[in-house]
Amino acid sequence: MSLRGNKGEGEVITVIIIIGLTIALAILFYIIASRNFGSAMANSVMSNGETLFLNIATDLDGSLSNTISESSLSYAIPPTNLAVINIVNNYCLLYINGTLYSESAAVIFGASPSLVSAPAGFRVALLGNNSIISFNRISSMFNVNMYGYGTINGVTYGEYIVLYPKISIFPVNITYHIPVNITTYYIYVPTFKAGIHYGFHGLLNFNVTGYRYSSLYVKELTIEYRCGAGTQSIDGEIELNSTVMLINNTVIVNE
Repeated sequence: MSLRGNKGEGEVITVIIIIGLTIALAILFYIIASRNFGSAMANSVMSNGETLFLNIATDLDGSLSNTISESSLSYAIPPTNLAVINIVNNYCLLYINGTLYSESAAVIFGASPSLVSAPAGFRVALLGNNSIISFNRISSMFNVNMYGYGTINGVTYGEYIVLYPKISIFPVNITYHIPVNITTYYIYVPTFKAGIHYGFHGLLNFNVTGYRYSSLYVKELTIEYRCGAGTQSIDGEIELNSTVMLINNTVIVNE
């Protein structure tokens, strides 16, 4: 009786162990499957964010090319809790002859590193290139870049997309580049400004204001434009004793 009883107890324990291992493996597989599903969904959401920002940049180019009327653009934010949109102030800073002339916000669409993550330092130009100063008036006025793991204003992203303005420098009546013997230049400076958070349901709004003009006569001109971790400088490429027309256009961004 004793031997049979011990044998029966051993069989029960073995069954319990097998059941426990089965449950543990099922939970593990569920976690792995859930994580893979979440990652796949996050990748899809980031793709939607890429399309959204490219469309916004294209539309803003068209709006800013109109020097007279103001306009308002609204976009539906992809309905998901896997990514967030943030408006980051002072992302771009423009210095002229060492003095801060303008500041611009940037719009960020990013996902948590727990869902999707590219290596820190990863960067892909989705619109534009690594240049943040353009000498070509017909190029886009905005850059759209995708970055890997990083922290912006205390928010950590596994991947994030940034939409921000470039500046353009071009001579009067010349479209393509700065030639040698022209002494009047336009510096076109579009800027993003974060507006009041109205809490619109799933909408991202861009209100394009009118142009503001100012001019200065310079014997020497240095320009430094900083956006995120990137900096580009112009020193000595604009002639001495030049007239510079600064054209500023502000886009108020509300979420």
